[in-house]
Amino acid sequence: RAPAIDGSAEAVGLHLDEQSPARRPLATIAAATEQGNELVRGLMTFGRRAAYRPEAVDLVELTERTYGIVGHSLPATIEVSLDVPTTAGPFVLGDPVQLQQALMNLILNARHAMPDGGRITVRLRRCVAVHGPMACIDVEDTGSGMAPEVQARIFEPFFSARTDERTGTGLGLAIVHGVVTRHGGVVRCVSA
Repeated sequence: RAPAIDGSAEAVGLHLDEQSPARRPLATIAAATEQGNELVRGLMTFGRRAAYRPEAVDLVELTERTYGIVGHSLPATIEVSLDVPTTAGPFVLGDPVQLQQALMNLILNARHAMPDGGRITVRLRRCVAVHGPMACIDVEDTGSGMAPEVQARIFEPFFSARTDERTGTGLGLAIVHGVVTRHGGVVRCVSA
């Protein structure tokens, strides 16, 4: 975190009129600082230096809380639908902070797949895999899909198919993959 930069930019902003042309560069500073913060957090999670604190996690509550955080940052052109059980659970043993970060990354990735708007559906369900019962979280979007060569690389660190370099670090899906596998899960991508 860069509190000196954040704090200084915020302090300057307090002394400016709402119409001041200096507000735009301050917003750029704030955005660049946040992107740097995200990169450091991502590198720590990806490098497994982030603390792992497992506990019983109610995935319904986690999904609803995550949407409550991310939903405010989505443009009005994107509709989100939550399909979660009306009762508590399923529960998993895991680190709620890391699981929430993985889900946030999936939702934000879906958002970036639809620059002109669309629909994101987040579905939580119980499913059965080869290893037995599992909790499945599906994040679907109505974006245009990925070419096979892009899909083959989406979990690589620092890989990004986006042309605007300011929109991400290329760690989002690599972090998702790391968090899910660390929790004994599996990530599957289907694109059409």
